[in-house]
Amino acid sequence: GGELTGTRLNNYGTVTLNHATGTDTHHGGIIGSVYAKTVLSNCHNNSTATVSVSGDTPNDTSVAGICGYVSNVALTIDRCSNAARIEANEFSGKQIFFGGIVGYLNGTGYDKEIKNTSNSGTLYYNAVASNNLRMGGIVGYAKALTTMDNLINTGDIEAANNVTGDVKVGGIAGSSAVDITNSFVKSNITTTATATGSRYVGGITADSSKKTTNCTAYCAIKAIGYTNVGMISSKAYSSTAPTVENCNVGGKIALAEVKGEDANGDEAWVPEWYILDNTS
Repeated sequence: GGELTGTRLNNYGTVTLNHATGTDTHHGGIIGSVYAKTVLSNCHNNSTATVSVSGDTPNDTSVAGICGYVSNVALTIDRCSNAARIEANEFSGKQIFFGGIVGYLNGTGYDKEIKNTSNSGTLYYNAVASNNLRMGGIVGYAKALTTMDNLINTGDIEAANNVTGDVKVGGIAGSSAVDITNSFVKSNITTTATATGSRYVGGITADSSKKTTNCTAYCAIKAIGYTNVGMISSKAYSSTAPTVENCNVGGKIALAEVKGEDANGDEAWVPEWYILDNTS
């Protein structure tokens, strides 16, 4: 544990994990996992870098641009950014947590905060999860006692291949049990991943049990065959209403395809877009 900071703490290299086996694997552009009180400040994973995972593991996997996994400890991430491509190719595992900044924020006993932080890197998942996939532009899965404020995601997100379990893909968080405030997403979010469980896609969160406040999502969400899709959240539930407050949306959503023409003018199946005006 401790503090990792600097005028600019940068990663320009490629981080690659191949054929992971054995215990849970955690993979990040700056740090793989955190198991003690930590501050990550002014850390940046740059556009020349790639964080890549491939191979097979029978266990959980967390992959992200800054930090793969955070245990049940206190954490602050402030003024950090990821511009690297995060990808999982030809990979199979149990639960997979995939994020632009953090893959999995675990635990409920200590306060954690992510603030003033952004992702502009592309997230690309083309793997097989034997349980669940949680994928978000900032965090794959954020559990309780976390503050998420002033976050920006402009990186595109794409999920393909198969999942035995649930698929949850969001512009900020795939699955969130925390309040998200003052955040912005402008992204192309595409998912063709099949699932035996539920499938959720959201411009801010796919699955949220807390408040989303003062957020804006302007996305092109293409989720052919999905039914649980929302520009803010596809599944928002809480004992304290309202769950979505003072948010703005725009962009477009496609849940089906129709016959049309491709870029070359040839007949093809193309997305049937539903256009959203900027509304609050």
